[in-house]
Amino acid sequence: MWPIDLLIVDLKMPPGEWGGLWLLEQLQNQGQRVPSFVLSGEGWGVREAFRLGAVDYIEKTEAAQDLFSRCAETVDKFQVEALDKAGKELPTPLAYRFARYESTADPDKKLLEGLLAVEEILRFGSIIGLSSTEPVPLRGINRQQISSLSMGTWLDLCIALANIPTADVSFTQFWSWLAPKKSDRDLVRSLVRLRNDIAHGRPPDHTMSALLEHLLRRFTHRALGLWRAELAVPQAMSYNGHSFEATYSSITGLGPPKYGTIRTTKPLTTGHPVLLSPTRQPLSLTPWLVARTDEATGSVRCLQFDGTVRRPGSDNTVPLRYTPTDGHRDDTPTDVPGGGCWGDLEPWAADSG
Repeated sequence: MWPIDLLIVDLKMPPGEWGGLWLLEQLQNQGQRVPSFVLSGEGWGVREAFRLGAVDYIEKTEAAQDLFSRCAETVDKFQVEALDKAGKELPTPLAYRFARYESTADPDKKLLEGLLAVEEILRFGSIIGLSSTEPVPLRGINRQQISSLSMGTWLDLCIALANIPTADVSFTQFWSWLAPKKSDRDLVRSLVRLRNDIAHGRPPDHTMSALLEHLLRRFTHRALGLWRAELAVPQAMSYNGHSFEATYSSITGLGPPKYGTIRTTKPLTTGHPVLLSPTRQPLSLTPWLVARTDEATGSVRCLQFDGTVRRPGSDNTVPLRYTPTDGHRDDTPTDVPGGGCWGDLEPWAADSG
């Protein structure tokens, strides 16, 4: 699967006389936010295109000379804006890390925060992949790695999940925003080595800072433009004899939760995080992501799995270890309601059994 950074739309393509306007209207109705660049030679069509969400246009007579540079400028502009919006509009586990990166000025600390943001992308992608795919032994992932996770193992998990022929589109789309090509994966691997160097006390290599910044800009641009999913925690549910209606907290950005309702043909478990999509059934993220709700304030805190609390050996009941998504580790629980155990994780290890 290949991501889309920019749509180039000829306003007078099929269907009909103004097929480009028809396409822009469909995209607007579907809630897509990929920037659209239109080709036109008529003023009325351009005005209508802007009303339907187009961000820029070029006369067809100028396209041969200027189209590439104008498109590059548009994509760069939107990537910069997307990085600024990430802390407000992405799911909270990602938003926290991006907000930290954007608010950090010291070059050494900013580099580290950027690496932690990449690690969070890998972690969240792994959670989606593990939640949406039937368990199979993952090539190159052994029991020791998967029970004690690192940035490099999160990367290996994503690559292994992407190589499964039956990998779900919810994961493959997410993965394509970060590393659709081998050169992208090689860059992420280089960032893993840089993270390890810093952890071992070596001076940070700031020659990687610009590449890291570009990678984060590109990911957020694609995620905000193409992702129509929403991280949510169901709070209550009712059944009318035909379908279920759930009230949920939306876990987005860093502010207080927003509330909404969704109808579904299958019941949801209250308190268990799900990924909501307008075109698919909710995807349960348990036991890889769990939530705790503060009864006094109603605030919801997500915790994501981070290996096991101890080496499992042959004990399938060893609990999964969880890390808060807001970075506070002082009260990290080792076991949580709704949490998983080694029995959930073991089937993914290549050396299981």
